[in-house]
Amino acid sequence: MNKKTLKILIVVGVVTMLLAGIFLLYSLLQPNVLESELVDANPYLSDYKEYNLRIDVELESGDSPLYICKSNTIPEYLDQFAFEIDSSLQKTSDMNFVKWEKDNAEVLRYDIDTTVLMINLTKYPEAIRFGTIEEFISTYLDTSIKYTTPIIDEGENFRMYRVNRIIDEKEVKVGSGSSDYFYLTNGYLSTARVLLAQIEKSEYIVPMIAETNVLELYLSSPQYPKSITIDATGMIEVDEFSYETMDVELKYEKCSINTVEPVLYFVNCNQNYLYYSYEISGVCDVEYEKELFSVPFVGFMNAIDPEYVKSVE
Repeated sequence: MNKKTLKILIVVGVVTMLLAGIFLLYSLLQPNVLESELVDANPYLSDYKEYNLRIDVELESGDSPLYICKSNTIPEYLDQFAFEIDSSLQKTSDMNFVKWEKDNAEVLRYDIDTTVLMINLTKYPEAIRFGTIEEFISTYLDTSIKYTTPIIDEGENFRMYRVNRIIDEKEVKVGSGSSDYFYLTNGYLSTARVLLAQIEKSEYIVPMIAETNVLELYLSSPQYPKSITIDATGMIEVDEFSYETMDVELKYEKCSINTVEPVLYFVNCNQNYLYYSYEISGVCDVEYEKELFSVPFVGFMNAIDPEYVKSVE
């Protein structure tokens, strides 16, 4: 074997080893498909009505990461935050809530399951000067919390910020409203709702439902859990002086979905894993008092293959 051939063999060997090492490293860094257990079904997607849903957009294919939410913990910084408001606040706790009170009035209330912090500073109108959301969060709560661009409502003496948490570049949804809000009076924090959940990505993924016809089949089934809210305000006139509860029976002729987006639908930490739900919106043809109306709707549904979810048929 001459020197030239030997050099070629050495170069080929080195390149082969490098490629093998890169492939091995890539394989180790890839998340694993969850196979040893099933994920808990979201108990709050509990609408089992039959909807004739037609999907007019492509679904985002791929996999959903699985996230772990730290539960049954009380953030240590809450005691310091309460002290900053009023050093004489009294702390009480039970199985579900931790409260900081004075004169039987709640100032702070933390829900251990939902990780929601409710703030009521109406008795302390100038306790917390509020500059920006980021400044408030980093000063008093958790610097790792990130938000969407706020929606702002304001008047002469007030300003309201409404935002959603962002986890791993995905927007967290808690229903039709915002995950967090901050209400200011004359530049000072008055009331707020803050989602403090510590959510971390696990090493696992699960496949998402990628075929529109498959998703339509599941959503037309009464056994498939979902949460759909029909906006009927444009077709039903309610007497503003009537205090009776309206229980309107609507007949859904068909619904057309025109937006589908994977989001993290969060209610509480009492699931083994959190994962993507599809946020959907569109219009429904609804029959009411023998008339047909086209009304908007918004809803959430499981986005991952039901094969990986407990008790979903």
